Amino acid sequence: LCDAAEAVFSEEPTVLKIQAPVKIFGDLHGQFGDLMRLFLEFGTPMTGGDITYIDYLFLGDYVDRGSHSLEIMCLLLALKIEYKRNIHLIRGNHEAADINALFGFRLECTERLGGAGGIWIW
Repeated sequence: LCDAAEAVFSEEPTVLKIQAPVKIFGDLHGQFGDLMRLFLEFGTPMTGGDITYIDYLFLGDYVDRGSHSLEIMCLLLALKIEYKRNIHLIRGNHEAADINALFGFRLECTERLGGAGGIWIW
């Protein structure tokens, strides 16, 4: 998943040019349930849904604080891979290693995936 997402990101420019209409989501902070509620309320990016004519922009701060940062990252990366032209992810300060090591993402990775595997994923 990470390797495939990295390949997609490496093809994108540093500065994204996104045209309206676009749905904007910010500061998920590991709150997977909140993301699911947002999708339920405002639509889910899926084939046959509005992903064909509306882009989705996620403003960063995907991890830390909440207990489901791994699920958030896995879903967003999978969506990016599937809909590379319609899903846009930008990095917030919680995507920096020093910040997410301090605020919980590294700990979530090691507790849920084991020491070596968790550090590798982190």
